[in-house]
Amino acid sequence: MNEVKTTINLPSNFPLSVRVNEGDLPSFIKKTLAVELYREGKLSLGKAA
Repeated sequence: MNEVKTTINLPSNFPLSVRVNEGDLPSFIKKTLAVELYREGKLSLGKAA
C-alpha cells in the first residue's frame, strides 16, 4: 500500500485537550480521521478499518 505523509501544526496543548499521550497522537489522529470519514460516507467500513 502506498502512503501519503503530511505534517499538521497543532497547538502545544492539543494532546491535553483531547486527553491523549503525545506518543499516542499519530494513532489517535488516524483512527479519528477514519471514523469521521466513514461517518460522512467517504470511506467504506473495510477501508476505515
